[in-house]
Amino acid sequence: MVSEELINARAILEGSIIRSAQCFSEMINSRVHIEDLSIVFDSAMLNLSNQNHGEGSILLKTEIAGAIGGINYAIYSKEEVKLLCGQVLDGNLEKSQYYEFMIGFLKEVENVLAAAVVTEMANHLDEPIFGDVPKIEAVSVDGIMEVIEKETGPLKPNTVISCGFSIPSVNISPRIVWFFNDSLVNAIIKEKSQKVA
Repeated sequence: MVSEELINARAILEGSIIRSAQCFSEMINSRVHIEDLSIVFDSAMLNLSNQNHGEGSILLKTEIAGAIGGINYAIYSKEEVKLLCGQVLDGNLEKSQYYEFMIGFLKEVENVLAAAVVTEMANHLDEPIFGDVPKIEAVSVDGIMEVIEKETGPLKPNTVISCGFSIPSVNISPRIVWFFNDSLVNAIIKEKSQKVA
């Protein structure tokens, strides 16, 4: 991509992440800060080795379909899940009920975060894009990259967005990662050329 297209692409993607953070903030009624936002084109490289999730991680995933192919991950430590769910769930629930509500709540958070990005992108690029139903799994610390590499491999991603969503009032900083294949870049180039025409 030429520099003008890169600037346009970054603006669209940054705006999408900002909207996602705003939606998260509204959902839990706490300020969400975006930390160390990184947008890399022409590379599927990602290093999550600095994630300090000693007891394992909870991985939420949403696949993106339509005109643009992508996968979104939200990575929480188990402690972060407890802290986040403690904000909205009644601690007096029976264990099985609490677990059920916790899974539902986490999936709803992921759904809202992914939908905010997808909607922003669809509006900017005028392309039909939608997210699948979120999936959730517990993963060992060593297994995060293995799972992500296995799942994103068939996508052949070349654009990676990574950032932390820091929520000081809840003391959590989940990692949010997006992978897109070349359909994203192609849609941005197409949108730019249509505006010029």
